[in-house]
Amino acid sequence: MLSERHIGIDQEINNFAIAVVERKVGENPNIVQVKNYTNLQLEKSFDENDVLFALTEKTDLLAWIKPVNNDHTVDRVIVHLEQMDARNRNSKKFSVKLGKLLQAQASDSQKCVVKMSQPHIHRATGPLFHLGDNIVETLQLQPALYQQRRFKAESNPSVASVQTCDVEPEPSDVEPSDNATVNRTRQSESQEYRAKKCLMTYFVT
Repeated sequence: MLSERHIGIDQEINNFAIAVVERKVGENPNIVQVKNYTNLQLEKSFDENDVLFALTEKTDLLAWIKPVNNDHTVDRVIVHLEQMDARNRNSKKFSVKLGKLLQAQASDSQKCVVKMSQPHIHRATGPLFHLGDNIVETLQLQPALYQQRRFKAESNPSVASVQTCDVEPEPSDVEPSDNATVNRTRQSESQEYRAKKCLMTYFVT
């Protein structure tokens, strides 16, 4: 692909922001449009279909997901939906379910891809904190911290008391690469196994 259009979406009930950036090989990215929509007028018991209808009627998002939009032509469009916290009751309506509906609007799935944004953009090591010190300080941006998952064996006081079997925790503010999910899972399983092994050794001795 020699040219792409990236559409970043920050979705919520009262503020639905859409940023459109186009980039071509050998050229700097071009910010085409940035808008924050505050009048989607979603009903209290809305679903993902209501969101899509509101976006169709009140925004120009569906025009931008087409590779050819007036004078703007690209080889491929990539839509980035914000990855919302699962504790948000509207997370599925605004993310996974809405993403599937938006993908269905594309006539060619090879030229329009709807995907979830990576969570590391909100961490201290993500691109959000490389915008410049003045921007970060003015907006008072704070990095998100994620608690590490603890297994039962790791939380057992008997295991914790065994000093010779300490397991190094994974840093909470470092996001691994996309292909590291399997390795991270195996590492967690390995840590759990070693913790259980230490527990057995502790009781045997």
